[in-house]
Amino acid sequence: MILTMNCPEDYMKVIGYPAILDENAKVMEDIFGYSETLYVCNTYQFNDYSRYDFNLFPEEDKRKYRDEHYAIDLKNAYELGKRLVEKI
Repeated sequence: MILTMNCPEDYMKVIGYPAILDENAKVMEDIFGYSETLYVCNTYQFNDYSRYDFNLFPEEDKRKYRDEHYAIDLKNAYELGKRLVEKI
């Protein structure tokens, strides 16, 4: 599973998302025999932030994070897909 998380990774952990979402991975593993989860954090929520009054996760922070991590996130997703194909 590739989960795009709108919140930053540290916030995701504070509010307990991994513990909740790991249950989904367990179900997938029970069904398919193997499962992996990739969290892609701090993703964009809106195409145009100027159209929304939303201050919880500032667009500037998200843009900076995306610019620094997007290539890494793509590589991690590719590697996850590669591992899953190899498992077949």
